Amino acid sequence: MKTKVAALAFFALLTSTMIYSSRASPGTWLIYDNDDRDIAHGNGDTLAVLFTPPTYPFVNLFEVKTINVSIAYDEWDCAGFDIYVTDENHNSIKAFPNQQPSSTLYGWYSMDVSGQGVYVDSDFYVEFHPLFEPQKLYAAPWIDEVEGDEFYYNRSYCYTYGPPDAILDWYPIELIYPYGISDVMIRVELEPETPQSLLLDLRETVLNADDSWFRGYIVTNTKQLKNALANKMDAVINMFEMGNFQGGYKKLDKDITPKLNFCGTVRVRALSWLSLDPELEDVVYEFAGMCQELIGIIKLADPRPTP
Repeated sequence: MKTKVAALAFFALLTSTMIYSSRASPGTWLIYDNDDRDIAHGNGDTLAVLFTPPTYPFVNLFEVKTINVSIAYDEWDCAGFDIYVTDENHNSIKAFPNQQPSSTLYGWYSMDVSGQGVYVDSDFYVEFHPLFEPQKLYAAPWIDEVEGDEFYYNRSYCYTYGPPDAILDWYPIELIYPYGISDVMIRVELEPETPQSLLLDLRETVLNADDSWFRGYIVTNTKQLKNALANKMDAVINMFEMGNFQGGYKKLDKDITPKLNFCGTVRVRALSWLSLDPELEDVVYEFAGMCQELIGIIKLADPRPTP
């Protein structure tokens, strides 16, 4: 998996506090259940569904936009739950703790997570962790029995002491409970990400940043600096649109990345277009970190085959 979980987690933290463009566009839903609420599984188990992003030409990176969990709160007084998005090895990409649906909910609990830096580039899990609250039942995600349809096999998992050696691990739910081939009713909506779309996010982030965060030696007007950077990004976007990914990524590395950097040697700072004002150091450092992490995500979206 090309995704660096630590980098994505750091980027998610930054985007929660800094300017970030959340583009509204139709997404792709990954659905493995038949919308039949057969069993309310409420005994406190940690459950998960394994998702596989679709294959699109020239797309190998997706943003998770929406997470839906089918649950029944109107029939029982239930505690809350945590949701985790993890990679295929259950390393956390993003946590959404302490979800508390309405006590009248019966059906789909929807979580809008767009614009929070939840990116995936291969198989990933959405995990459901029920919380313990005194005098309340555990939250009960619905399970859909889909016996006979191999498409659903080994999609839903339970974290427990499984057979044959009672080792605590993730096991296909079919091995733990006598449901047959079953699916925990969790769905996700993905948005395909291209280098162009992510670079547009970076462009908007730069243009929306405070003018005082920029400086320059040749161009002293900070608004001109921001516009000059936007023009450079437009040129790279045009290269990407024409299929010139080699040229676009080269210009990104040589002509944009150094200007949005802040850390490192005196030479690095000399190439930067960001302010050196000591009073702005913390916010500029954070802004530069966000830009560099987003540039890293743009590189992950490179559609060219990995050597």
